Amino acid sequence: AFDLLDGIAAGLEAMHAVGVGHLDVKPSNIIVRDPDGLAGPDLPDAPVLVDFGLAGRKMRPGCGTAEYGAPEIWGLLGPGPHAAPPADVYAFACLAFELLTGHTLFEGPNEVTLITQHISHDGVPEGVAALAKDPRCARLAQVLGAALRRDPKMRASMTAIRQALATVRPELDWLEWPLPSS
Repeated sequence: AFDLLDGIAAGLEAMHAVGVGHLDVKPSNIIVRDPDGLAGPDLPDAPVLVDFGLAGRKMRPGCGTAEYGAPEIWGLLGPGPHAAPPADVYAFACLAFELLTGHTLFEGPNEVTLITQHISHDGVPEGVAALAKDPRCARLAQVLGAALRRDPKMRASMTAIRQALATVRPELDWLEWPLPSS
């Protein structure tokens, strides 16, 4: 899971370095190249971002997917333009939580419920709080919280999140998947 997250983070980091955001980071927009190892044992599975239909330098309100959309996508900050990379950082944290725990960060019967959950916290939604209660996962919860801040200017950069995940990874590599999230 951490190898996949690092590959996704590397792709986003490269995009952000030139000021472009993907703006729809979610599982269905990531494919894993060579998941069966047909290229050989020396080449790891490689995640690849796909579907750049929403990509750009500025975030546009309403563009995104309810399970992964940053508060600014849903109009919390008012009219933009808002920079695109922070919205990717937020979506990446939602994706990371899901990949590591096996559960989406937010669940609900409809998009309104999901969007309400995105705009009703400031970095410590219920799932992240549950991770923080487990001492083995507390530092991971801090990393995710830094990426999930309501104000995009307060969110860590993709580079900082990628480095922080690399730092906490040795503490978590020995745990069974999925990580405890409740």
